[in-house]
Amino acid sequence: MDVMLEQQQPPAGAGASSTGSTSPRLHVHIHETTLMPPSPSSPKTSLPLTFFDVFFLRSSPIERLFLYRLAPDVDIAAIISNLQDSLHQALHAFYPLTGRVRLIPGTFDRYELHYRPSDDAVTFTITECDDNDDMDTHFNGLTTDKLWGVAKIAMLVPPLPKGGHLLAV
Repeated sequence: MDVMLEQQQPPAGAGASSTGSTSPRLHVHIHETTLMPPSPSSPKTSLPLTFFDVFFLRSSPIERLFLYRLAPDVDIAAIISNLQDSLHQALHAFYPLTGRVRLIPGTFDRYELHYRPSDDAVTFTITECDDNDDMDTHFNGLTTDKLWGVAKIAMLVPPLPKGGHLLAV
């Protein structure tokens, strides 16, 4: 799937241009989106949330965007395979965290992470920003230690799959 996104002007102090112009369009190509379950042998389980967990239920999730500059001769398939294997191993060890937040049955104020092997998985998405004209400028700008406005980075994140309310843990 290809997504053409108009880059928003970042807020003042976050790399905004003094001329007020916006940056060129970025072309983001979604190569693959895969649902990765922890393991077929992981049992159905629930993990009750504590007071400290519930405190953060209304907070926005912490989202990560990993940017990699690759040499032209690098084996991209091997890197992606290693990332998927690492994620699979982590999910196997911490499979309850793949579950969804729900009210504990029979209660009105107690929550739990409920994992169902047939339904729960983590989305692993591979995208590529294809902007050959100004790739170094965009990449170097995003990988500095400066604070950036969300709009500048959010356009590189592919949309989550539809499917109802989901809390990413």
